[in-house]
Amino acid sequence: MKYYLALTLALAAALFAQEAPKPADATLTLYTPRRGTHSAVPSARPWISPLWVDHQMVTKIKLMPGHFLSLKLPSGVHAITGWNFWGHEGDAATTISLEPGKHYFVRLMDNSHVVLGWSGVSDFEELVDCNEAHRDGAALEPVKLKNVSEMFLDSVIRESYFPECEAKR
Repeated sequence: MKYYLALTLALAAALFAQEAPKPADATLTLYTPRRGTHSAVPSARPWISPLWVDHQMVTKIKLMPGHFLSLKLPSGVHAITGWNFWGHEGDAATTISLEPGKHYFVRLMDNSHVVLGWSGVSDFEELVDCNEAHRDGAALEPVKLKNVSEMFLDSVIRESYFPECEAKR
């Protein structure tokens, strides 16, 4: 009898000791198109910068035009940032709220401008729908894993081709 009571208590303790469920993940595909892509900002050009998500460096080197990277991230709000003039994470971040189970596409661009002989670059990110992203990115190449920070390697979705849009039923 004592044996069964101890076993029951051990099982109950194990059930109550389980961790709270982890928030469901969302998929975020970030890409920098090749030259000639239409953007909401007429003077915008494809982004050439390292990439930060939530103040953590994702790419070890500059993300160059013609590449994409898909990440599995927990749902919730995330900040996407490029670099500043000195090569560190920039101050201007774009925040995006990810819902569980959804796929988001972000076009990475920069807006270069010259004022009184000084040039400035302001990185910006555009949330676009899948169809527009696919028009921009169908021929893009994935970022090589050797160029992704170790902290994000487990988050990378390894894809050979730009993600397809899900068919609506």
